[in-house]
Formats: sequence, C-alpha cells, structure tokens
Amino acid sequence: MAALVPGLGGDKKGSIIMMREKIDILRNQPYDSLAFGSSPLVTSVTELEEELPKSIMLYQNYPNPFNPSTKIKFAIPPGLSVNHNELKVTLTVYDMLGRELVTLINEPLGAGVYEIEFDGTDLPSGVYFYRFIMGNYIQSNKMMLLK
Repeated sequence: MAALVPGLGGDKKGSIIMMREKIDILRNQPYDSLAFGSSPLVTSVTELEEELPKSIMLYQNYPNPFNPSTKIKFAIPPGLSVNHNELKVTLTVYDMLGRELVTLINEPLGAGVYEIEFDGTDLPSGVYFYRFIMGNYIQSNKMMLLK
C-alpha cells in the first residue's frame, strides 16, 4: 500500500518514503490501538464464547479453611429446565448439628458458572457444611472456619 502525498518544496520522493515508513509501523500495530482523531477505530468485533459446563458441579469452597469469608462455586449446564422454566437452585449453609444457618441462594438460575461469597464473621471457628440442590441433584461439602 502506498499513497502519494504532496511534499513540501520540489522533492515529492521524501514524502512517499515517509508514508511507506508510517504504513510499515501501522501494519504492525493491533487494530484496536489505531485511532483517528480522539476516537479509536473499530475494525471488527469478536464475541468470546465462555465454555458452558457439561454437568452440574459443586466445587470445594476456597479458601478452605477460611477467615472470615469464602467463595462457593457451582456450575449449571445448558438444557436443564422443566416446561422451559429454569430449575430452582438452593444453596444453604449448616452447622455441625445440622441447623440451617443461612440460605445463600434460592431462585431459578440458567446455565453458567456461579460464585457466591459466604461471610462467617459472626460465626465461631468450626466445621460447617453447604448443600446445593437443583432438581434431583443434591450435593454437600464441608468447609472450616478458623479465627
């Protein structure tokens, strides 16, 4: 690619060489870094597809042991519905005696990977359990709060 740019004075050759150098510089730049005026030039848009899970999954909380908060992650694959309605997800935390302490989530959710934070600031050190229910799928995991 070359362009004829009128040069200053009688020598037009210098302007063409300068334009070729600029073209080589621009050719090596990422498209999103090029700007005309104060606005960036968008040349294409690429949609990034996040990989959806293939099965229901409840992960171990992290960090574990925790103080004072931890994250509980779970995954829901696409296609889980009843009469085109999303299935209700329940995520509940229990103490060692099986007493329900808090329900972190209790609502229908679509496909995706979710992460819920559990704050144990007001609880004593000890072992706690969290239970995930979605349709017929039930899984519990153990977590430890150390203060």
